[in-house]
Amino acid sequence: MGNAACHLRVWSYSPSYLLPQSPSRHSGESRNDERTNHLIGNATPPDSPLTPQAVGCYIKDCNFPTGSSVMSPQFNSGEYPADSRPEMQIEQVLIGPPPAGEAGDGLLIRTSRGDIPAIRHPAPDATRAVVWVCGARGGFAGPARGLYAELAQDFAAQGIASLRLDYRQPNHIHECALDLVAGVNFLRATGHGPAIVVGHSFGGAVVIAAGAVSDHIAGVVALSPQTYGAQGAGLLAPKPLLVVHGKADTRLPFSCAVAIHHWAGEPRELVLYDGAEHRLDECRAELANLLRRWIPDHLPAATE
Repeated sequence: MGNAACHLRVWSYSPSYLLPQSPSRHSGESRNDERTNHLIGNATPPDSPLTPQAVGCYIKDCNFPTGSSVMSPQFNSGEYPADSRPEMQIEQVLIGPPPAGEAGDGLLIRTSRGDIPAIRHPAPDATRAVVWVCGARGGFAGPARGLYAELAQDFAAQGIASLRLDYRQPNHIHECALDLVAGVNFLRATGHGPAIVVGHSFGGAVVIAAGAVSDHIAGVVALSPQTYGAQGAGLLAPKPLLVVHGKADTRLPFSCAVAIHHWAGEPRELVLYDGAEHRLDECRAELANLLRRWIPDHLPAATE
């Protein structure tokens, strides 16, 4: 198949904060569904609008391992035409109440490729941040019985902000990695330094793909990850990588984590839990303690 060039551009710039009146012209359908309808009609601009400047990244000629599908679309294969490189521009950010039962702020990041629902857990004057993504179906719940929401609130109390991100097109590795990079660039535009990104299952491949191309990702955590889309692990170094898997996983064998850890360079860490299934419910307490230690330890120091 040969190596493929990766072209990725994500801009974040001053949004207009206008309430949407029509479906996104790029997504082809409205996202006024159960994930976003709590925002429409309740949106307000943030206290500190985004600075009107380009703060994205332009990645060109990233050579991925032969056969890799990670953010390396084969332009001559028809998936992405040669004249249609994957690019994304943030056009608006709507802020309102979160989905029912959730803490934090509900966000709708409106982009040139469609709308990205998110939940923000702000921390006063925070410059450190974490982004959390889920599996192939998207959503916000994550693994281990709501661990994402719990840790996001705990970290906010420690001065670390969180962004729990949904996908525009769940189960599409390239598009979901673009979503993650857009979320990271939103954090950059709102004064946050490089973030730790955490993903579960399919999301484990998403965070690896995004981490391989974004200079605003400080480290990567892959929980019960799949190998498809994760071959870019070899491009993460010197960013730290934590790979976690349950040895009783019947959906994705823990050999996936072993392979990803093998592909990656240092610094890297592999943690395997005996008796834990795919969602890691059985090792929830141990996993929570691990992430409470690992994430703050690998975030860049807070800046003024």
